[in-house]
Amino acid sequence: MEENGFTHISTEDGIALLKGDFASYKNCTVGVARLKQKDLVSKITVMFPVSDTWSYLWSNYSSLKEMLTEKYGEPSKCVEKFQSDKI
Repeated sequence: MEENGFTHISTEDGIALLKGDFASYKNCTVGVARLKQKDLVSKITVMFPVSDTWSYLWSNYSSLKEMLTEKYGEPSKCVEKFQSDKI
């Protein structure tokens, strides 16, 4: 990923954190976890920059999910959790 413009921030417990542009989204933090037994990526987490509005964040999330599903197919498992600061 560093060859594609990402900057390595840190690595801890087998999870590397990188900063860069991901799928046309600027200044993302990407977490990459690998399998302990093999040198294979098992999970990728994308953290978008702070957004001013929920609708903007939701739009980014939906577009990225659609793009990845089109590219890789439907996931075997999907967990989506959204939190609000309003109770």
